[in-house]
Amino acid sequence: MRNRRYSRLSVVAVFLMVVTAILGACGDNTATPVATTASATTAAATTAAGTTKAATTAAAGATTAAATTAAAGATTAAATTAAATAAVASSGHPGIYREVWFGPDPTTLDPQAVQPAGYTTRYMYGNLYIGLSDYDEKANIIPGIAKEWKVSADNKVWTFTLNPAAKFSSGRQVTAADVAYTYERAADSKLKSTSAYSTVSDIVGAAEKFAGTADKISGIKVIDDTTIELTLKSSVPFLPSKLASSAAFILNKDIVESDPKWWETKSAGAGPFQLAEWQHGQQIALTPNPNWFGSKVKLTRIEYLLVGDATNRLSVFESGKTDAHWSLLTDEINRLKKDTGEMGKMFKQWDIGMGYILYVGMNANGYEPFKNAKVRQAVTMALDSQAINDTPLNGAGFTATGLIPSGLPGYVPGQMKLKYDPTAAKKLLADAGYADASKMPELVLSQVGSGPDIAGTTQFIQEALKTNLGMNVRINVTDQQSFIAQLQQGKVAAWASLMIASLPDQYSVLSQFSSKNPQNVFGYNNPEYDALLQQALTISDDKARNAVYNQLETKLMDDAAIMPVMWAKFYTLQRPYVSGLRVNVLGIMPYTNLEVK
Repeated sequence: MRNRRYSRLSVVAVFLMVVTAILGACGDNTATPVATTASATTAAATTAAGTTKAATTAAAGATTAAATTAAAGATTAAATTAAATAAVASSGHPGIYREVWFGPDPTTLDPQAVQPAGYTTRYMYGNLYIGLSDYDEKANIIPGIAKEWKVSADNKVWTFTLNPAAKFSSGRQVTAADVAYTYERAADSKLKSTSAYSTVSDIVGAAEKFAGTADKISGIKVIDDTTIELTLKSSVPFLPSKLASSAAFILNKDIVESDPKWWETKSAGAGPFQLAEWQHGQQIALTPNPNWFGSKVKLTRIEYLLVGDATNRLSVFESGKTDAHWSLLTDEINRLKKDTGEMGKMFKQWDIGMGYILYVGMNANGYEPFKNAKVRQAVTMALDSQAINDTPLNGAGFTATGLIPSGLPGYVPGQMKLKYDPTAAKKLLADAGYADASKMPELVLSQVGSGPDIAGTTQFIQEALKTNLGMNVRINVTDQQSFIAQLQQGKVAAWASLMIASLPDQYSVLSQFSSKNPQNVFGYNNPEYDALLQQALTISDDKARNAVYNQLETKLMDDAAIMPVMWAKFYTLQRPYVSGLRVNVLGIMPYTNLEVK
């Protein structure tokens, strides 16, 4: 029996931004832009965010009232007496865990159908579903529905043996046929989900299925009820990491095929929890899956309160309606750092380097001058990442020294050699043929929403490029849906966003810059880079593969294909009666360990 279940959280706990979730060529690692009203990206709704109404049900209201009373009483008395301390340790609703949802009603709870615009739902998926493999609290790969697997010497043929104890919430045993159905569905062009397809794109025949020229994925072979074989087009040494991603969670065909909107009322997963109710515009509730094959969960109910306005979420926690909170804006983080009262005691900065990278994107296909590396280098050197982190973001993260954050395996410090130097930046621009930057085409800097963090960041960038280079920069405030559509069409010139490393392997980040990756939104095209990236895929040894990754990162930084600004820190507010709240470098949080007393 395993202690498992993690939810992907968008570091919502940092700032509101557009997120580029990495789901891409590597499964859950394709750049999936998402917006955020949270997700710290996420801002996410799926990254992102929106506007939403918040509320609770009658039952939830009763729970909330009880909790508020208990919490209020505890807070009042707590300062001086032992009895008050005891009161603080009791929630008044043991077993029921409540948190704020990062946006309005999710577009779907189908882990395969969700597109970038629904990224935040991914962290809920971790409670409802599970894949063949899974992650532990240190982001190591562990068995999921598959109890074991073996791979051929060339890393192309993988054989997975399923755990016979694995059952869907309906009670039916999970079989190899369910795995095949899930992966076939992921490649179904009718689903129109690039996120799902990217998870299985390495399997022989998946491309043909996705293109509509084949009915089946030829590389999938069901051996028997508990054994399935996957044959890949090329070596993918980290395949189990991909198959642990949300788009690869195994689905119950009986449920999925029963109703086009099955996900509104039913659960099709084998995770530790199941959908109990969805009161649109108010809350989504989960209860334990009675057929969960892992260690028994400690909660009896999870309630997600739907709060679309990011500026209202902290007040929901302060009023006692939620038990933990991490959708914090930077000004809120700054205030809580100085709080010496009860809120300050519940505030925590996690000592972990998160795989969330705030960056400035420059699209070579969306702005003609960006096709010249010297222009991108000039922009990079005209922007002070430390100042961006310190000023509009109030030190919410660690100032980046490269693209790969310190928490990921194989990290090498100081990869970004292009330092802040306005004088050198201006010379580079002149060398590129733009001695008078005012004559350059106007640069449109896209901004999703008007939250204080994203607005402050884009305004900082606009002013810095005007002051240091003389460039004309116009901020275009847009909505999440429009932004994502234009980004995928290559029409966005520049933007600030968050990139999420969804796998504990640098490929999940580096693959976003391959010219062969349809999710490459940067317009970066370097044959040498592509060849080196492919070489990395042939290396089974992690240390040797990381050495190649380091070379790839150096190329990106030298070419200024992207400008990393900061690596996110993770902050939470957690009431004394809550325990077992954890995250790892990917931002995945275990819910089976959660306990509310």
